[in-house]
Amino acid sequence: NCSGRIFGGDPRQACRRSCGLPNFGVCSIYHIPPAFDELLLASYKPCETFCVVRDPMDKLISQFKMKIKARREQCTDAYFNEWAAERLAEFRTDLAHGDCHFIPQYHYVFDKNNRRVCDHVLNYTTLDEDFSKLMSSRGSKMQLQTHRHLQSSLTSCEVNPSAEVKAEVAELYKLDYEAFGFRLPDDALPRMNKTSIKSGLHSTPPGA
Repeated sequence: NCSGRIFGGDPRQACRRSCGLPNFGVCSIYHIPPAFDELLLASYKPCETFCVVRDPMDKLISQFKMKIKARREQCTDAYFNEWAAERLAEFRTDLAHGDCHFIPQYHYVFDKNNRRVCDHVLNYTTLDEDFSKLMSSRGSKMQLQTHRHLQSSLTSCEVNPSAEVKAEVAELYKLDYEAFGFRLPDDALPRMNKTSIKSGLHSTPPGA
C-alpha cells in the first residue's frame, strides 16, 4: 500500500505523494521508489529483496522502442533525439513524468539517507546468469523464461544518441552510473553550471 492518496476504480491504481519533493505528480503504486514513500519502504523490510538495474542510456532507448512499437518509420536518430530531449526536459520539472519511468534507478535501491534497501542488485545485461546464481544460492532451481508481449517493442530498432542527449543522460543519471558501475557515454558534451533537478536527487552515493 501507499501512504498517500489512492485513486480507485482502475487496476493501475496510482498514488499522489509529495514525498518531500515539491510538485511530485501521479505514478502507479508499483512505480513509486521506496525512497519516496516511507510506508512502501517499510513493507520491504521483512523480505529479502532483489532489484534489476540497467544502463541508463539502454533503458532510455528501450523506453523509446516501447513508444514507437512496430512503427519502423519512426526509428530514426533524429526522432529519437528529439523525443529524448523533450522527455528528459519534462522530467526535470516533473519527477513523475512517464509514470515514474524516468526516475534514476538509484532511488529504488537506496533510501533518502543513501542506505541500501535492496539486498541483491542484478544487472540487466547478465540477468539470466545473475538470477540463476541468486536462486541457486537459496537452494532453488528457478530460472527466468522468455515471454513475448503482444504489444512488444520494436527490438530491431537501432538509434544513435546525440552528444547532447548523452550529456543530459550522464548528468541526470549520475547516481546510477556511480552506484552501479555503468560506463558513461564516451562523447557526452561537458555540462557547465547546469542546475540539477529536484533537490536531493543528486546526493552522493555510499562509498563514492
